[in-house]
Amino acid sequence: RSRYKVFVLPEADQMTVAAQNGFLKTLEEPPAYGVFLLLAEQAASLLPTVRSRCPVYALKPLSQGEVASFLMEEKQVPKEQAAFLGEYAAGTIGKALWLLEDEGFLAMQSDVLEKLCALPKINTATVLSWAAEWVQYKQNSLFWEVLLLFYREVLLENQLPQSRFLLEKEKQSQIAALSQALTPGQIRRSLDAVWTAKKQAAQNVNLQMALEEMLLTIKGEQQEE
Repeated sequence: RSRYKVFVLPEADQMTVAAQNGFLKTLEEPPAYGVFLLLAEQAASLLPTVRSRCPVYALKPLSQGEVASFLMEEKQVPKEQAAFLGEYAAGTIGKALWLLEDEGFLAMQSDVLEKLCALPKINTATVLSWAAEWVQYKQNSLFWEVLLLFYREVLLENQLPQSRFLLEKEKQSQIAALSQALTPGQIRRSLDAVWTAKKQAAQNVNLQMALEEMLLTIKGEQQEE
């Protein structure tokens, strides 16, 4: 019924060399009705012969506000929840919609925040047990984002008390108490500890050991006078 048929190839950069070479003939002599969209996060992974036959359109991620606005307008998501999801969506509407339905993410986020808020009052043995429990989040890329966002929120509250920009509204009182007990330097060193553990995890360092060191470092910062 239409002049064109559009074929979308998601994760085109994951095609093998043989598959890309096999697709070259179609790209060189496409049917008059055909439009092919090759979606790729790493365009450099495509063969030069493939890239040379395709105009390239670089798409930038949406802002947190744009994602939140979409959720509010199209899905009637409450404002605070939309802002929260928009922060984790990394500029992608599809990811925001996935997070909206993903109970696993919400359970992980709740678990991590509860433990971070309780960390200053917990003994070392319990801290080490938490590190062992958190190994289950090894394949969850958002695990590190939850940690980083929490301490970013603590730093924000430290610098701008009762800030309207806080995203973790449900933990506002705990975040406020923690921010008042720490100096900006202590909070930044806690953030550094998370970044270090995240880098170690990417380098295949023993994840439990990396988490143990991270949590003990953060706990030490929170106990300093």
